[in-house]
Amino acid sequence: MFPDSTLAHFFLTQDGVLARTETLSPEQIDFWQAQNPVEPMPSGAQAVGLFGPLDDQFGLVRAWGEEKRLYHFVVLPSDIYRGLVDNVRSLLEITTQAVPQDAQAAPLPPLDVPPMPTWTGERRTVVLESVLGRLTSGEMQPLFDLLSAALDERGLALRDFSPDLNARLELVQALMLLLPASTRVDFTFSTNSTRPVQVGVLFTETDLSVEKNQVEASQLATGLTLPEALPVHPYVQLLTTLWQGELKAFAAELRALDVLASQLIPGRDTSLSERLRLVTERYQFDQRVIGEGDVSAAEVRAILRGAAPPEGATRVRYLERLLAYALEERDAEAAEIVTRAMDEDAELDARFNQQLTQALNNEPDAVYSFIRARLSQGLDERWLPRLKAAAAVSLNVAINDADNDTFISWLQLIAREPATYQLSQVLQQGLQAAQKRAHDDGALGHQLLILAARRVPGWVDRLLDDNALLEKLTYPLGPALREGNPEAFTTALALGREIGLVLVARAIHQRTGQVITPANLDFVWGLYNDNSASHVPEPYQPAQLLTRLAENGAAWLPPETQERLLSHSIMAGRVEFYRPLVAQMAQRDNQLALLAAALNNSGFTPESILNVVGLMMGDETITPQQAVNVYLRLIANRAWNRSMQPLIEQAARLIQQNAAITVSPDILWRMLQAANEFRAEGVARASARRLLLWIETLTEDAALAENLNRLHDATTWSASTRIQLLGKWREWVQTQPTSRLQGLAKRLTQEEQDIVSTTLAVRRIVGKRTADEFASAVSTTYNLIQGMLVSFDSENRQGSGFDQAAARAELEAYQAQLSPDARKVVAKNLRELAQMVVTLAENRGRAPRRSGEDAERSLLTGEQSPQNALDALRWMSGYFDGLQQSEDGGE
Repeated sequence: MFPDSTLAHFFLTQDGVLARTETLSPEQIDFWQAQNPVEPMPSGAQAVGLFGPLDDQFGLVRAWGEEKRLYHFVVLPSDIYRGLVDNVRSLLEITTQAVPQDAQAAPLPPLDVPPMPTWTGERRTVVLESVLGRLTSGEMQPLFDLLSAALDERGLALRDFSPDLNARLELVQALMLLLPASTRVDFTFSTNSTRPVQVGVLFTETDLSVEKNQVEASQLATGLTLPEALPVHPYVQLLTTLWQGELKAFAAELRALDVLASQLIPGRDTSLSERLRLVTERYQFDQRVIGEGDVSAAEVRAILRGAAPPEGATRVRYLERLLAYALEERDAEAAEIVTRAMDEDAELDARFNQQLTQALNNEPDAVYSFIRARLSQGLDERWLPRLKAAAAVSLNVAINDADNDTFISWLQLIAREPATYQLSQVLQQGLQAAQKRAHDDGALGHQLLILAARRVPGWVDRLLDDNALLEKLTYPLGPALREGNPEAFTTALALGREIGLVLVARAIHQRTGQVITPANLDFVWGLYNDNSASHVPEPYQPAQLLTRLAENGAAWLPPETQERLLSHSIMAGRVEFYRPLVAQMAQRDNQLALLAAALNNSGFTPESILNVVGLMMGDETITPQQAVNVYLRLIANRAWNRSMQPLIEQAARLIQQNAAITVSPDILWRMLQAANEFRAEGVARASARRLLLWIETLTEDAALAENLNRLHDATTWSASTRIQLLGKWREWVQTQPTSRLQGLAKRLTQEEQDIVSTTLAVRRIVGKRTADEFASAVSTTYNLIQGMLVSFDSENRQGSGFDQAAARAELEAYQAQLSPDARKVVAKNLRELAQMVVTLAENRGRAPRRSGEDAERSLLTGEQSPQNALDALRWMSGYFDGLQQSEDGGE
């Protein structure tokens, strides 16, 4: 608001503003006038007052005159006032400007800011000596009492003091000098007023005891009487303790308070009384820290981290106290503060490092904790040798003197440290000592093994190979490792995932199958699934253990554990686990039932099961035969439920495609039944074909006919299956001797019987002739019949008779060539031939009438089946003439 080098001011009379600087408005003048705390002395002599702050400004006012009062107000910005307040007399120099004589004169020029005074300790001593000598008979207590009253919220009213302005200002100056310099800015006063104005020190000639802490000036030399309710301000109590009767020493203490206050309360956010209370408390706390007084570590930390930390020797003492606390209480926060200070100050670092070295003799673990707290904030090569030394000493003490619990605790602590701390050598030394001690203490061995599993896996095998240690191990690790006790093994898994994985790894290495129960396998799988053991070394990683189980477990794992591993792997889609395990099972057919059980328990849909089994069959992990066996077990487990249709159909396809696959007739009958229920053509064809092959192997005609008829009845619904079966039946019939076919013919259902009967008929016609012989016989028969037809039934012979003598004469020559027996055979055959011709003619007449050319063409091409012998002759003619297409009786 005002330039830094000038001050606004105005003159005031009873009649109003006499003059003012341009920068002051009437409203501002009214504001300052309303706060005026000063009245001229009764004699009209000059009085001075300082009041505020108001809007971060202070008002300096001078009043004089008896009948006509004059006031000179100067507005002091707080930053300018703060530089002048050390010397009250310098303030008066501001107000020495002459009073304007004409209110209409030009505006007042602003006042120049006087030079800032320099207030030395010697001048402080001079002022205090003067006041003490003139007012209090050399006693300091009256000044302390006046200051305590001034600091009270009611303020001090000093009555009937010397009317001399300089004397009054000197007393004010003395009271100010008892305050830290940074707080004096709020010490207000008025050298004369009849009203209880709001200032710290008020000189008055009026009784103001009701509103103020009033003191009679006459008591200054003989002892003050203060109001009984007036408490002694803590700051004044402090001054009382600092005053030892020697002003120079006291002035030195006041300078120390100056420094402390300037650091502690640079602002004015609180009242003067409260700021002085803070200075007092801090000074007293500093003294307790410097001495051997009780201090709170929390307060020490707070001050060191606060806005006004101690300096110099006091700061070092603070840090020493905090160092002691950090070592005693293992306080990481305290250690962090101290070590940061050490890092920043080489001299302090050397001093405290010496103390830490000495502390190693009595409390090495505390030193270790202290240094560890520093390293947790960041790696520093300077601190690593110190940490190593503390660790070595602490561990050596634990080895020689500590009980096992303390010893193992130290090992655990060191083992947990990062490798960058370079404590491996110390740890190795401790482990070696612990291993020896564990030969006599199984509980220690128990803890040592758990520690190694968690933190030093390289030592696990070394400990497990130590028979003396194993013999002493307590429950559960002892029985679990020595005897492979399943109960102890399961209990040991609860000791921690690391030791649990070590135990499982050892069981796998030794193939101790009885401890790898399904529940214990679940332990490994859970860690694998959660990825919660990624920090353990690779040989103990759950994935590695599961891989080893999958690769060799079929030879020694209990079946239920193998099934559980398969179930977990299949459900999780972990092909790398279940494929090698199934490959081993495939070498032991009885174990593949475990695969079926795992798939059955997986809750997979049939489609998912097909994918899993198909994958394993595709990469030749299992054979098609084994795949079918798995499918059939799953189907049977679910009672051939309709939901299993995809598996039934896949099993049928494999059976159809692989002749080497064997399936029991009972299963084939059940598949055929399912095909009938689901109307599954593919299943029907595959199972019926296999059943027919089995039926054809039966040697008992009755059993063959019974099962063949059963197959016929079970496939009547499927035309394609019937066609396939009849084709295969024809193939089999052709391979059978005539004697067996003759016995079967009447036992079969019509379709199968027709095939047998026709086969027999053809065989009778052909007989045992070769093809050429058959062709020759047909030709002979044809020529014979043709000759008889032409000779006796020809149109040219109509009406002609038969001359028996001529016939006999003609046959006589042939007869001579025959033996008597041959003659009888020829006679019988001619007689029966004539009867056969009659029978052929009669059968021809009884057959359904058909148009001649169409009927003959249908017979020749095979479109029509023969109804009698003559039709059969025509049908056979068409066959040999190549007019017929062969029927497809295959698939």
